[in-house]
Amino acid sequence: MAKCKIKGIFFFLLSVAALISPAYATTIELYPGESIQSAIDEAVSGDTVFLFSGTYAENIAMKDGVRVEGEAYNQVELYGNVLFKDTSATLKDITVVFPQGNFTSYTNTYYTDWQLSQDAGITAINSSPTIQNCVIKPDLDNILPESERYGNGIQIWNMYENSDISPQIEGNLIQNTECGIYYFSQAFGGAINGKIKNNTLYNNEYGVILRMHKEN
Repeated sequence: MAKCKIKGIFFFLLSVAALISPAYATTIELYPGESIQSAIDEAVSGDTVFLFSGTYAENIAMKDGVRVEGEAYNQVELYGNVLFKDTSATLKDITVVFPQGNFTSYTNTYYTDWQLSQDAGITAINSSPTIQNCVIKPDLDNILPESERYGNGIQIWNMYENSDISPQIEGNLIQNTECGIYYFSQAFGGAINGKIKNNTLYNNEYGVILRMHKEN
């Protein structure tokens, strides 16, 4: 009888452990021609979308807790925009070549279909992105009229009534933009903390701009 009780307790504990054990993170591997956005949509928090060398042409919207990483920043090119919207996620080791501007719509408790200019390589709204070891530059060959500089490399917006955010911008090369890194903090919104560290800003009209709503 004692042996039966011990076995019963043992199997019960195994069942409980299986239920509470965290799921293992998954790496989704992609090659040129495959959809990054589809992989991001399929991923769950903790997963990595890994891009092998080559050229990818699409706009992507990041997903909370999902990492998008290239094989090497000088081997993986993304022709398009990257959007972080209410998201903490990581973009690493990718060259982002962004097109002439368009707009993204943002809606929350305080904004309805707010149209934000997305003339940037990476746009983050109410988000804490990690952007590391990337090259970010405009596609000057396809921007009219022809210009030496265009748009923002990275733009981060912290809007009304949002909490503090902590973007981590580290080890990137940002070039040929009107502004390399642009931060905007709305009135009555949280602070923009985080770090801007070890980046190279080349041939930009401005390096880093921090603005606040209705500042003088």
